[in-house]
Amino acid sequence: MTSPQHSPGRRGVGCRASGAMTVPQRFLHADTIMLTLRFSLLAGVSLAAALCAATVARAADPAAQGQVGADGATVMPGVTVESAPPADGSAAAGYRVGTVDVGPLGNRSVQDTPFSITTVPAALIQATQASSMADVVKYDSSAQIEPRGDLDFGRPQTRGFENAVTQNTRIDGLNSYTIMAYPIEAYDSVQILNGAAGGLYGASSPGGVFNFIPKRPTDTPLRLVTIGYDSLGLFTEHADAGGRAGSDGQFGYRINALHGAGTSYVDHSSQQRNLLSGDFDLRLGDATTLSFNGSYYDDNESGLPAAFVYGAPGYATQLPAPPNPAKVGYGIPGAGQTEQQGIGTLKLEHEFSPGWKLTLGGLYERADRTMNPTAGAPADPFLALTNNNGNYNAYVSDTGLRTQVFSNLGYLNGHVETGSLEHDVFLGSNGYQQTMYTRVGTAAPVKIGSASIADPTQFFWTTPNTGSFYKSAYTGQQALVAGDTIKITEQWSLLLAGSGSWLSSRSYSNKGAVTAHYDAFGFSPTGSLIFKPVSNVTTYLTYADALQQGDTLNTTTGTTVLPPYHSTDLELGGKMTVHQSLDLSMAVFDMRRPWSYLNTAGTVSSGGQQRNIGVETGIKGKVTDSLTVFGGFTWLDPLLTDTGNAATSDKLVVSVPRYQANLYVEYALPSVAGLILDMNIHYTGQRAANATNTTWAAGYATLDLGARYEMAALGTRLTWRAGIENVTNTRYWAAILAPNQQGVLPTSLSTSYAAFMGTPLTAHASLTVSF
Repeated sequence: MTSPQHSPGRRGVGCRASGAMTVPQRFLHADTIMLTLRFSLLAGVSLAAALCAATVARAADPAAQGQVGADGATVMPGVTVESAPPADGSAAAGYRVGTVDVGPLGNRSVQDTPFSITTVPAALIQATQASSMADVVKYDSSAQIEPRGDLDFGRPQTRGFENAVTQNTRIDGLNSYTIMAYPIEAYDSVQILNGAAGGLYGASSPGGVFNFIPKRPTDTPLRLVTIGYDSLGLFTEHADAGGRAGSDGQFGYRINALHGAGTSYVDHSSQQRNLLSGDFDLRLGDATTLSFNGSYYDDNESGLPAAFVYGAPGYATQLPAPPNPAKVGYGIPGAGQTEQQGIGTLKLEHEFSPGWKLTLGGLYERADRTMNPTAGAPADPFLALTNNNGNYNAYVSDTGLRTQVFSNLGYLNGHVETGSLEHDVFLGSNGYQQTMYTRVGTAAPVKIGSASIADPTQFFWTTPNTGSFYKSAYTGQQALVAGDTIKITEQWSLLLAGSGSWLSSRSYSNKGAVTAHYDAFGFSPTGSLIFKPVSNVTTYLTYADALQQGDTLNTTTGTTVLPPYHSTDLELGGKMTVHQSLDLSMAVFDMRRPWSYLNTAGTVSSGGQQRNIGVETGIKGKVTDSLTVFGGFTWLDPLLTDTGNAATSDKLVVSVPRYQANLYVEYALPSVAGLILDMNIHYTGQRAANATNTTWAAGYATLDLGARYEMAALGTRLTWRAGIENVTNTRYWAAILAPNQQGVLPTSLSTSYAAFMGTPLTAHASLTVSF
């Protein structure tokens, strides 16, 4: 059982230039002298910037710069002011994104796309100082993270359905490994498509599609340097540079480098993050672009609060109230999460003529989690509750994994007319091959001590994980996709799409023998009827059928890999733009997936179902020139039926709330140019904490407050940012990891539930210089 700690990304005080990216910040714990030196540096830079600003203001004064005419009046040069629409996704646009990349559909208008889509753009990532997947996912009220290691390394999902490991997550449209830490500093935006999308992307879970868009080369020079500090001790330094070179700007580049190290919000904890990424493109004429993206990232976290494990026979049956995560003793110094990942993508885009485009791409990725085969690395810690009084045993377990992914895509998009009908057609293919490696001789969890929630004890772990790895699993998928959006009239359109997917799966013993396998083919159709009563309103009815790779179950006769199954999604939605500044959306959906389980004989049975029905709403944009909102509310009824056990049938799915909401509000003070105040309120309702629904994780609400101030000084832009996360210091369970198969009662410590604590009150500050 792995029980990683929760280490969500931080919001902080940041500085950014207008239209440029600010970087999320964390903390560095140092001794008193180092803290004094660094605070002095920040204070010195701030004072120098203020003096520079005063100088610039004086230099810009008309009386100081203007010419004096014969009549003694100051004559100023003429100024021409042109009004341009704000950039898509910018703060000036209220973080509204009008166009998104919908895989094989190509670039589409969000309003006219018959799916529920949330995009967290670069400007909002800057404004909130997001640095992890957990920071970003909360802005979609239908999304949650299922922890794997901790929330930073978790598996994102929407509408309460668990995502597949590689089918549902993409980097620039290419399949990527889900369960890893994504450094948000390397990405320009995150696009989340809620619901089933198998008809567009090939076989996938109904839990949504998460597409991470890398930062792109900039047409104008970009130079950003950010220094950030967290209240208890982590400093982060980040540089972001972009531009173009060559006689006609044929070569573009965007480079990001980041280093952060120190102690987090708990004494004796440790975190170190290092990132180097580069995105380059070459314009091969007016119609062809070749682009390459490469990145390396390592994230090492130890000593943060471990997960509390419960529910197995002989262990606690009830989830206790969450303790104070900042109290020493719930983490195990020397044990935690470690990841090293390298990613490279190559993409060719060619426009044959207006309306016709070819896109070809490939990705290679290697991710090593919680291990280093040559030098050793931290092991996963967890605290197993031995009774309902809060007593626990502290364990560490060895769960080293290595994952390699090769993925590909090729799409042809075009526009044709047949009589009175207009067609936007696509034809293409995408897929991946994923190989998993497991450490040879993986040991059982090691008990290192006992304590209680009321009186935790600080245990330490110094034994590194070492050992070679063997190929333990392989999954492959290739899909042929095709579709047509038919514009019948100005009001009516029809989207028809489908994918045929070839699936393969293999499991291996450490001797190389195949222990389970299957090869299969399946078809996933999607159809949408779109109606636009007026130009700023779109309604749609969508039906999607999504093929997904089968589950893997441990039976009395060994490991069984189940054949693929089909999920369905029936959705009625509407989108409206108000005064070209505010987007409103609503979707009502009924989603279902088959469910298989182990019966009392220890063999596989089918016939069960997970049925999630719900309503989700969204609001994004400018309410007034000074007031921006970005949020949503979701009601969900996630029910598991026909599980083969009366105790778990017709029960709510573990860790999925019925109610969830998030609202980010930003206000620019008209009386103080450059000063912006922000607030984020997040609410998650009560969640089932076990399959029988006999213990619960209480609902919670958190409040974050922040401010940023921007100014110009001697040709640079300076932005200070200050923020407090979880102002009320609310204690809460951020997420619960259920056993591999929902609805199955735990039989051992390795198949029990694991609850992860949320972040306590923390304060942040940062300064960004753009030059």
